[in-house]
Formats: sequence, C-alpha cells, structure tokens
Amino acid sequence: MNTLLRVTYLLLLCVGFANSGAAQTTLIHYWDFNQIGTSVYNNPNIPAFKAHFSVIDTNAATINYVLAANAPRTYSGYVDGVAGDASTNLVAGDSAGTALRVRNPTSPDSMELQFHIPTTGYKNIVVKYALEMSGSGDTIEDFDYSIDGGKSWKSVGISVNGGSATFVNVNQPQFQGSLWGLVTLTFSDPAINNNANFILRLKFGGGRVNNPNGNNRIDNVTVEGAKATGGVGASVVTPMSELTVYPNPAREFIAVEMTVEVDGCLTILDAAGRLIEVQKVNAHEPIRLSLDHFHSGEYFATLRKSSGEILGRSKFTKL
Repeated sequence: MNTLLRVTYLLLLCVGFANSGAAQTTLIHYWDFNQIGTSVYNNPNIPAFKAHFSVIDTNAATINYVLAANAPRTYSGYVDGVAGDASTNLVAGDSAGTALRVRNPTSPDSMELQFHIPTTGYKNIVVKYALEMSGSGDTIEDFDYSIDGGKSWKSVGISVNGGSATFVNVNQPQFQGSLWGLVTLTFSDPAINNNANFILRLKFGGGRVNNPNGNNRIDNVTVEGAKATGGVGASVVTPMSELTVYPNPAREFIAVEMTVEVDGCLTILDAAGRLIEVQKVNAHEPIRLSLDHFHSGEYFATLRKSSGEILGRSKFTKL
C-alpha cells in the first residue's frame, strides 16, 4: 500500500474521514448533523451544533439557530432532523445520515442561522454546504457576516456560487423536491482571515411568512482555507498537558507521550498543512514514530478522540 493510501486509510479508521482539500487547502471545520437523528429542538432550547470535525476547536466551531435581534422572545422556531444528502459535499469516508431542518424561520426576520467559524491560522476561506428546500420553504437565503463576534455585521465582499449577489435563490431546480444542490461562499474581506471571531449569518426570506411547515434543509457543511502567512502559529498549535513530543528537535524518531488514555488517533501535518502521518491510538502509552520519510522542517502533532474532539497539540522540528 503506498503512503497516501495508507495515511488515508488510517485517518478513516481514526476519525471517520480524511482531509479533503488539495495540497494548498485544508479542511478546517465539518458538520454532518448525524447526531440530530430524530430529535426535535424548540426555541429557546435549541442547542449549538458543534462541528463534527475541526482542526481548531470543535467547541468553538458551532452552528446556531437563533432568534433575530427584533424577534419576539417566544417565537416558535424549531429544528429537527431529516434524511440527509448522500453525495453533495459529503467528506470522503463520512456516512450519509441526518440533515439539519430549520423550521418556521420567518415572521419575517424571526430566526437565523449563525455559523461560528474561527479561522485562526488560515486564509482564503471557502464555506460550502448541501441545500434542499421543502415545497413550502423560504425561497431566499441571504448572507452577511461579522468579524467581531456578532457586534456588527456587513455583506460587502461575499460571493455566492461565483456571483456578486449576497443571497441564493432556493427556487432553482437543483434545490427542489428530493434534489440537493451545492452552495459555495467565498470572501474578499481580508479581516475574515486568521480571525477567531468570524461569524457567517444566514437569514431567510422570500415571502413564506410564519409557515411552521416551511423549511430549508442543510447538510455536509465544510469550511476550507489555506495556511495563513507565518504558518499555523502558536495561537492554533499550542502544547497541551495531554500531549508531549520529544526529542525536539529530532533527527531519526520522535516519542509522543499522552497523559490520558485515548481511543482515537494522532495526526502529523507539515508546515503547509499537508497530512503526513496518522497513528491509531487506543492507550496512553508513548508512541515511537520514525522520521525516515520526513523532510527537514516544522511539523504539527494533533491528538484526537475518535469523535474528532482535539485533546492536545504540539509542534516539533525535524532536523
């Protein structure tokens, strides 16, 4: 088995899917919503949906269905699960399951989706997701964003599906009936790059006012980006108590010592964000890793549970 196939196979075993980006692009966050299942969540008890996978922090990367600023506090928005999409934007190795179905979103301007997307250490951010509309769902999804954690909002510099508009018309055929279409958002505002407080907001409209049966369905959300100038950086890859790498710098091998027992995996990325090595972990015993196939340079070790939750990171240098 060649190195690429071996690394991909091991990563599938560890966290269920692999980095889907090209050499210069990294999968930063991913949501598949399979954890929703048949659950129904009503306002004000709609939880924040944590990222299924994140190279930064699964607790900080969340998608929230929340009341709009001027909406009545008792408005009856809610979410539940629906059969998800089996192909559109599904990350390699992940299984199709449940999609997020947002119900009764407009009154108007009553409920909105907020994507909390830390981009620390990354630039050239691209957000993609699969979209399907029910027959009575809202016909417009409109976008703006915040670079200060929601204190202020702006829409200049958003491109939706390659166009200049800041919205997507959900009445297009690719989003209708049982079909799922791809929505792709790119951004020209440099303040979005390397920003721990970036929030993308999706607001619904199109005239379907206060329709409890109306819904838009969202699945397989990915956030991708390139390594920001200056590397991943200490703010992203910080040694934690659960993970120690030694010797550092190293020539022939490293030992990775864990202070907790883990069922998951250890991943090694190079300074360009490329996945170099994966080791399956099911104990807290040190791992000895040969560096024979590593070029000289900086590398980043990340310890994850099988759920994708990050337990620790550390940087080391190969001489």
